[in-house]
Amino acid sequence: MADKAFVGTFTYRMFVGKNVGAGQITVNANGTYQNAVTVLNTTKPEDADKAAVISYSLATGQLQSLYGKEYLNPKNLLTVDYTVHGQNQARRLAQRVTLWTNGKSGDNINLARARIENTNAQLIYYSKDYTPWPKEGLGPVQSGMAMSKADAAAPSIPTIYTNTLGAYRSIQKAPVQSNADFMQLIGAISDAHRQNVGQVAVDFTDMYGAGVKPTDYQAINKDGSKQALMQYVFVVSPAKVVEGASYIISTQSGDLLVFGLLGGKLYLLHQPDHDSATVTWMMMPDVDLTVPPLQIRLNPGI
Repeated sequence: MADKAFVGTFTYRMFVGKNVGAGQITVNANGTYQNAVTVLNTTKPEDADKAAVISYSLATGQLQSLYGKEYLNPKNLLTVDYTVHGQNQARRLAQRVTLWTNGKSGDNINLARARIENTNAQLIYYSKDYTPWPKEGLGPVQSGMAMSKADAAAPSIPTIYTNTLGAYRSIQKAPVQSNADFMQLIGAISDAHRQNVGQVAVDFTDMYGAGVKPTDYQAINKDGSKQALMQYVFVVSPAKVVEGASYIISTQSGDLLVFGLLGGKLYLLHQPDHDSATVTWMMMPDVDLTVPPLQIRLNPGI
């Protein structure tokens, strides 16, 4: 790189479609680069810290200098898509890993032409794939994203792939260690079955949460005795309200489905009488609690 200002690791912020995104570019002195992009399931920048990660991608390639600008020519793009519904930030469950490549056999990476410009005051990143956050950019440069110097570089594509596969296998062996894990697993199962858990349709886009305690849902057997407390519990909205369905629990917050886990078995809370506070757990024997298979693809559609 003739202009040493381009060398280093930089961060930038943007919208990817309507979703908030965060980018990190590392440019090396030999002109190679890697560009990491994290997409979050929020449209509000102020909610970025608590939002779930939709996808993480890393593009690698070579810079090409033209007209005083540095254009990004990608060679490889690895993307990891995650289960969003009830995502446990500490143990994110990958759904799909895809590697696109550009080379002699063809260009498979569907990214807009991107470039970096040096305004002498700051580096600006331009790409039609992204929209700057409000007030981002430098002065009149509102179509670009201001780049800020950072310390740590993104890991390599092989490292991301290996770590993703390792994390997935770890979750496979012990999928549920918390309420958040439980909700994430059921969210992944519902994604794999068109937003259904067994015969029950769920709606993770409405109300859901893992911040409840098993003791909040002490249930009663038909004979009036107490049922065993669930190990893990979470709540989610039904996709449709079925008239007279005892498994839809009426609360002050609205109609909810309450799922419980005990001894490796899935339970759904029922309310036999909607004018009564009495509830009882009923097992859902038709639901396989296995983590859905991780999809690994190379240049799909080719």
